Amino acid sequence: MKQNLSISGLSDMSKPCSVISLFSGIGSRLIGYGYAGFHTKIAVGTYEIAKPLFLKNFPSTKYITIPIQSLSPEFLLTESKLEVTELDILDISPPASFFELSRSGQAEEQKALWRKTLEIIKFIQPKVFILYFPKRLLLKRTQLLINEFQELLQFCDYRVHHEFLNSKHYNVPQEREYMIIMAVRNDLEIKPTFPEALPNMVCTKDVLEDIMHAPIELKMNPSREAMLSLFKPGITEDEVDDILSENNLSVQKGNYKRDKWEEPYYELKKTFTRPIHPKIDRVLSVWEAMRIQTIPDDFHIALNPSFNWQSICASSPPLFIYHIGKTIKEDILDRY
Repeated sequence: MKQNLSISGLSDMSKPCSVISLFSGIGSRLIGYGYAGFHTKIAVGTYEIAKPLFLKNFPSTKYITIPIQSLSPEFLLTESKLEVTELDILDISPPASFFELSRSGQAEEQKALWRKTLEIIKFIQPKVFILYFPKRLLLKRTQLLINEFQELLQFCDYRVHHEFLNSKHYNVPQEREYMIIMAVRNDLEIKPTFPEALPNMVCTKDVLEDIMHAPIELKMNPSREAMLSLFKPGITEDEVDDILSENNLSVQKGNYKRDKWEEPYYELKKTFTRPIHPKIDRVLSVWEAMRIQTIPDDFHIALNPSFNWQSICASSPPLFIYHIGKTIKEDILDRY
């Protein structure tokens, strides 16, 4: 699969396999599934304000903003024009903020999402259900809820398995770890299957070198820019720690590390403070974040720099989703 995808052709409704996507974000998972041979019939988003932009990128996908807890499985089938058992993939990737609820002990809202998800699965009976979960948020309380959820999936007549996968092993120039739960309906008589790691990795240089000197849409904070003389290209997080100690500085050390040019980049996060470019004395641009995430260059973005940065960094890399979708199609759906 080529490194830089394009959203051209993703609106082809004749693709043989179907997806309903919950917590769709800006639609990065739709790109990966699209190139794997799937058409996403319905995407459930969070903000109505994102709808016009979403439909500009995915004009043939119905975009709805009903809260997941209020979502009717009958409504999903009616809107997707599918019958019970026809849906190929039900896909869900709740936002990180949802999982952070467990840190304050508010587990009931998490349980409500699991119950609603099970209700949808039991009614629609998709061939495959898949959930993407950031590994860094795998707290003890959340792990217990996930274990319970997997057991309940088995009672819904699904074979269930989970794997820990890192996007850097699937042509994504970024270390981004996920726990992925996959459930395959029992009547398919096929166990969940995950893609094998690819032999070679794409590094940051491979995707950013040709746009190093392109205009950037955001100016760097002057006080932060003034500190860059201390943090040269190639500096690691440990070296940043030493410099901060020597100069009695109190800043977030992770914001000044500048290595990984010849390796996959660190996981991009949707914080307001952007990382410094590994080679140039400025922050990363939104276009560079898109490259690191493998979001196509022709993907339409908003006019708001903060919205763009946060939504792009919170997304799942399309090339990572492509390899998962391709494996599901070839090793599960095509065999069935």
